[in-house]
Amino acid sequence: MTGAVHDGERFARITGENGSELLLDVSQTAGYIPLELEKWGVAMAVFAGHKYLLGPQGTGGIYVRKDICLSPHMVGGTGVFSDL
Repeated sequence: MTGAVHDGERFARITGENGSELLLDVSQTAGYIPLELEKWGVAMAVFAGHKYLLGPQGTGGIYVRKDICLSPHMVGGTGVFSDL
């Protein structure tokens, strides 16, 4: 942790110009520094809920731009038999 704040808008522009998408980890900044993910063109961002968002420990979230379609890697589960 250096305290450096990187330029998410610039990173999104550069990746977009090169045909890539950008996923930002904003765990240290969400709720502390204003983030304009949609304006910047960021494809996705993930964040922890318990830091500056003051949520319970173990919470978090994901931002996904409207035009991004995520497909699940795995579907289903075993519910109460999850130890199997």
